[in-house]
Amino acid sequence: MKVAVSTLGLTTQRIDDPDLVGLLNALSVLSVNEDASLADVILTLNGHCPAGSKWCFNEQLNLYDWVRPLNLIDNVLKSTIASNPWLLLVGGKNMYGQDGLDIVAVQSLEECVDLSNSLVVEQLEALLRFLSAFLKNCVHKTVFNSVEYLLLLLSSSEDTISTLALECLTYL
Repeated sequence: MKVAVSTLGLTTQRIDDPDLVGLLNALSVLSVNEDASLADVILTLNGHCPAGSKWCFNEQLNLYDWVRPLNLIDNVLKSTIASNPWLLLVGGKNMYGQDGLDIVAVQSLEECVDLSNSLVVEQLEALLRFLSAFLKNCVHKTVFNSVEYLLLLLSSSEDTISTLALECLTYL
């Protein structure tokens, strides 16, 4: 789901940290690409902040200024879940939202082991760690629109992904 925000009447945040400005600009540029993948986002994140869940910037964010990167993350979560059904233990047609995301759950844990792609898991974990730190250090959280995908990831076949999704939801 795309988020449309009008900042009429709201002053935009002045970001002093050049690394944070670089991250915002890089993710905004990447968001123009409709085919941006999880790997593209992780490469961009790794280029601007170290891996891990520690927030590496000295500022709190206003999510209204991060709408384009948030739409990118929303699209990446949707496409990752849709293209990797083994990530979820529970599925269902149009389970959440109106995006028409049709998810077929795996039938057993053995299928998860057979289908699992450790690179996708590592990249998704990195994105969720960033997202958790991001949400912990921001204001105007009502702009965040990927809750339905975080809820789906609670049923992940990977415990770490479920835990990180819950952590993200906790910071909302």
